[in-house]
Amino acid sequence: SRGLGDVYKRQIMLNLALIRYAPGYHETTVIHEMVHVFLGAVGVEANANTRWFHEGMAQYLSLIIAERLGINVTEYRAELENASRALVASYGGKLGFVEDWPSGTEREAEAYVASYYIVSRISEKYGSTAYVARLFEALKSLGGAKTANDVVTAMSQAAGANLAPLFREWGFKDVSDWRPTWDDAFGETLVTALL
Repeated sequence: SRGLGDVYKRQIMLNLALIRYAPGYHETTVIHEMVHVFLGAVGVEANANTRWFHEGMAQYLSLIIAERLGINVTEYRAELENASRALVASYGGKLGFVEDWPSGTEREAEAYVASYYIVSRISEKYGSTAYVARLFEALKSLGGAKTANDVVTAMSQAAGANLAPLFREWGFKDVSDWRPTWDDAFGETLVTALL
């Protein structure tokens, strides 16, 4: 088991040229990179099959955290939202190409946008940061994630709904249906009722 001390020992390298970008860009980049560290701390591997989740979650949370810190990311968020809607339209909603991350290809930039779209839409539908908190708990309880299917299972558990059909609609191939266990479906309700 790794503790927070281990997390803080990891290094994040940033290009100082980021300071010259639009206001808020440097700050969101730092937050984005920290989210990768925390995803690793809960056991989400950084591999070609889970990178879409890493990038989507890092982008989604970096914008939310920056806003809560009072950093103006309105223009940056608007650009990302417009780009993601245009990408979804141009691909006919089929974003599953991110399931095997297209490193070093022309599609890599599109993969970042698609990943943000996937994570932001699900997170917003199921409670935004409250959903993300449940998702981190689900990832910890499942022992992390090595595959896209592991990620979708954790996302489903946090949502309390089977998200696999949505991912298949988006074009993901290697995702299985999630069915709640006794603990998922009834444990919290039962404990609450008994207390």
